[in-house]
Amino acid sequence: MPLWSNGFWPAGAVELKVSRGLVAAVGSIHVLAGGLLIWVVDGWLTVAALLILALSLAWQTWQLLGSARVTQLQRMAEDQWRYITASGRRYDGQTLENAFVHPRVIILSLRQGWRRRHVVLLQDSLTQDNHRRLRVLLRWG
Repeated sequence: MPLWSNGFWPAGAVELKVSRGLVAAVGSIHVLAGGLLIWVVDGWLTVAALLILALSLAWQTWQLLGSARVTQLQRMAEDQWRYITASGRRYDGQTLENAFVHPRVIILSLRQGWRRRHVVLLQDSLTQDNHRRLRVLLRWG
């Protein structure tokens, strides 16, 4: 399928960078949750809860920094997107209407058959111009 551009969004792939802000936020939330667990939960249940929290942090870190990380975003058609992961896998998805658009964060929701994928993009994930273009495109089509 040829790449689609209306002159507003670039016709090629847009490179996505690792968001330091998102990595810091995820790590901070896990540390805060661990502190609350130690404070609230007693006994062996604390150890089990902290183990589950550590596994959650490892999974989230792999999603943000590992081979599942989205490295490129391409607009294929009006509501069709392709994203490419760090491992080189290509996935095509259709934009869902529940995309969250804010000046600091964009959550792009894509449907791939029965599966859904949410791509979280902070300001430091894209160039300033591409972040603005994507916000406008998702908000006003």
